Amino acid sequence: MLKLINESDMKCTTSHVTDEEVMEKFVDAFNSIMAYRDELISNCRLAQQALCDCTGIDTELENLHREIEVIIELSRKAIYESAHGGLTSEEFNERNGGYQQRYHTSMERITKLDEQKSEKQHKRIVLDIFIKNLARKKQTLDSFNNKIWMATIDRVLVLKTGQLIFRFKDGTEISR
Repeated sequence: MLKLINESDMKCTTSHVTDEEVMEKFVDAFNSIMAYRDELISNCRLAQQALCDCTGIDTELENLHREIEVIIELSRKAIYESAHGGLTSEEFNERNGGYQQRYHTSMERITKLDEQKSEKQHKRIVLDIFIKNLARKKQTLDSFNNKIWMATIDRVLVLKTGQLIFRFKDGTEISR
């Protein structure tokens, strides 16, 4: 049996958190990270190498571009043979259809790899900025700093209990 619920009966179950509480807890979370800043920077660089490496993608892209060159050359040869009576229309259509399919498959893969590479390059930039900001900041915070917030925080999750989970741009999560 379906139970109809009035919109007025629906209430948010998340605790109310003020801006001041978020700022205060951010300062605390940031300062806890600063306690092991050098280790965090080192771990970020390792993660950056692992997550942002495009070597495999670049190799596959080179191979796909060579494959496309081969396909284009095979297609040219088929056109030449067809024009000079070496292929029937059926043979040409069959070959050319196969070449077109190979070409489209390769191009689709190139598009996916380009997207993956772009995502990895974006992650590299975000981590570079995070690392530089962390390395530049030598001491803890006494009060909320909007620039540091923007440079270090990816998102904040507010739990039903009012607890905050700060997710830093390097993936580190700290509960407060």
